[in-house]
Amino acid sequence: MTGYRGWLDRALSLVTVIVGLVAVYVVATERVIPAMRVEPVAVDVGGKLEARLEFEALTARPGGQGRGRIVVPGEGAGEGAGEGAALLLVYNSTCPACYANLAAWHRVVEVAEGVASVLSVVLERDRAAARAYARRHLPSTVAVVPRDARRLTEVLGLGIVPSTVLVGGDGVVLFLRQGSLDGVAVDSLVSALEALRGPES
Repeated sequence: MTGYRGWLDRALSLVTVIVGLVAVYVVATERVIPAMRVEPVAVDVGGKLEARLEFEALTARPGGQGRGRIVVPGEGAGEGAGEGAALLLVYNSTCPACYANLAAWHRVVEVAEGVASVLSVVLERDRAAARAYARRHLPSTVAVVPRDARRLTEVLGLGIVPSTVLVGGDGVVLFLRQGSLDGVAVDSLVSALEALRGPES
């Protein structure tokens, strides 16, 4: 009887550990964007956005420029409608995986300087929390909210945060990753940014 109880205690302890590990994994993984589940990616790398994306800035741009509307070009946008290449870091301030992804984002933000506008795209209603999060964790970016969040997720096919997208000045998607950036993805994005920079003079 004692042997049976000992075996049962060990089995229950093992189950408790497994359940705890699964719970930690679930909390730490990417978060599904609420009420925005869409079909798989609507545009592949190398394809052009089917519509331009419009954002409202929550924080001032580098250099102290004020807030306002920011446009990323796509199909149907007139010449000069965009502001050059844009790196979109899509997040939610309550997403643990977005926080864990900050180190990777900081690396690519450094490479993007002078090459692409870096927009930290907020997908949540609490703008004060989103602004504070961006100022604390992504100070080198411009925090923005999409003019139409559902349209943004449909055009890009995004269903989770964090997501990272690089769009060229002509509206062509140069990089798109749903979920956290691993080392391979970071290297790929850095290569895409360096290609935009062109050969060093």
